Amino acid sequence: MIQEGQRKEWIEEAVRRIVQEVDPERVILFGSESRGVAQADSDVDLLVIAEGEKIQVRGRRKTLAGLWRAMGRLPLSFDFLLFSPEEINRWEGNINHVIHRALQEGVVLYERG
Repeated sequence: MIQEGQRKEWIEEAVRRIVQEVDPERVILFGSESRGVAQADSDVDLLVIAEGEKIQVRGRRKTLAGLWRAMGRLPLSFDFLLFSPEEINRWEGNINHVIHRALQEGVVLYERG
């Protein structure tokens, strides 16, 4: 059984790997994990905000594939949302968009300084 402290350590390691792979502006944890109701088999929802070619149509798929590869053998299931700052600005006010929910309930795990 996965202990809560282990989940936190694995999520922190995932964020380190994301920063190394993508150099994002921000990484935001949202979903059941941020609300404190995650189960042992819950996935970890992460909103990754990055800019440039990493976000273009072909680049986005390649970047997401790189993120999943970077997770290696971390024993958690991750769900990444990858958006540009412009997309965040466009959709954050739309209450029906996942970006709005992620920003409302999310916890910033990394912010470029």
